[in-house]
Amino acid sequence: MNDIKNILVPLDYLKPSIRAVNYALSLAKSVNAKVIIHHAIFPFMITEDYFEHSVIENSIRINKEKLEKFIKKIAKKEVANGVVLKSSCDFGLPCQSILEVSKKQNIDLIILGTGGSKDFNQVVIGSKTANIISNSTVPVLLLPINSIVENNKTEIVFATDFLDVPKGKSKKILIAFAKSKHAQINVLHIIKSGNMPEIEILEKEFNKGLYQIPHKFSYVSNSNPIVAINEYLNNSSSQILCLIKRKHGIISGLFHKSVSKYLALHGNFPLLVLPE
Repeated sequence: MNDIKNILVPLDYLKPSIRAVNYALSLAKSVNAKVIIHHAIFPFMITEDYFEHSVIENSIRINKEKLEKFIKKIAKKEVANGVVLKSSCDFGLPCQSILEVSKKQNIDLIILGTGGSKDFNQVVIGSKTANIISNSTVPVLLLPINSIVENNKTEIVFATDFLDVPKGKSKKILIAFAKSKHAQINVLHIIKSGNMPEIEILEKEFNKGLYQIPHKFSYVSNSNPIVAINEYLNNSSSQILCLIKRKHGIISGLFHKSVSKYLALHGNFPLLVLPE
């Protein structure tokens, strides 16, 4: 049974979002999912006249026509053959608009194209993306513009402190995503202190949830989880990082106060964020 049925891709016509659309088409084709391409019309001109009903309607009409032309062009690509494409265009703040469409369209996965950085200390995503990640009730895949993605034989690094165990919808999406990529999941346990946990018990819990797909366990000890993950990714063949969004997870407050700074760790890697 396919657990990824509806994929949402926000579009602003810039290179990162267009790349996300192409990635979504490839993924949708492999899992037989529908792709909804959404464009939010942001009100830049804050004047009384601008918000007249007729002006809003005209703006929506123009943007819908532009979106339809874009979708027709995308539909001609070979990777889009057999993929059901749907357009969505609303007037409002991008974050709120994206989250509302996600709920209305029963979205299973949101794919966001983002900027990238080779500098660990450089910001790679803005507050809008951070807002979407923080408030989304469905998994979000961040696709940096300079990341390398392959269709097959991918390794997904699931970073955890073993309190983060994929459950429910998140587990289903992770498994479906891994299967679509023929991927192995590498459960990377970050040991913050010098005390080793009860490995056999913890691995047994993960084995129950991930028995359907190939997986292995790796361990690193570092008081700074961000540095540990970054070093591990840069020294491995892994291509995708996966984390569970949790306030008190391995990187405390990752998706809350300092999200832009912390997410610099994934500058060259796609990041799959799962709801708790």
